[in-house]
Amino acid sequence: MEIKPIRTEQEYNAALEEVEMLMEAKAGTPELDRLDVLTSLIETYERRVYPIAPPDPISAIEYEMEKRGLSPTDLLEILQQRQQQRSPATGVIVASK
Repeated sequence: MEIKPIRTEQEYNAALEEVEMLMEAKAGTPELDRLDVLTSLIETYERRVYPIAPPDPISAIEYEMEKRGLSPTDLLEILQQRQQQRSPATGVIVASK
């Protein structure tokens, strides 16, 4: 495969196949250089053709809470801690009003 921008699904699939064959490339070889270039081209194509929308903020928070084993009470405590601020004059943490 010629190294050039990936513009079609056919070129994308060909690049994926070649990457699969190059996965065992040794450090410092032309094959590893080719693998690096191809993966960059694939990433660029995927960002353009298969964009991933940012998650819904509530869903993202719920996911992180579940992943970390946090309860709503835990989240409340974290948010209350974040409301604390350092006094610019003394550097002492003071509760915000």
